[in-house]
Amino acid sequence: MIFTVVLVAALVAFCGYTWAATGLVSIAALVCGALRLILKDRSPWKVRSVPFDAFISIALGIGLLVTYFSIQLLL
Repeated sequence: MIFTVVLVAALVAFCGYTWAATGLVSIAALVCGALRLILKDRSPWKVRSVPFDAFISIALGIGLLVTYFSIQLLL
């Protein structure tokens, strides 16, 4: 699923819609973090502990959006 989202985001970015591609990847990261929190030990992917995995995913989602918008403000 995540591979498909990243592939679609790459195609969207290639077409010139970087805001949409950034949003897709960001939302995917936020959803993964939320799923990791909800599923806990039943989650299909386990890297570290539940709080660590959820924090990294949610921080990535928020960080991507903040970085994208801060770059847009500079331009």
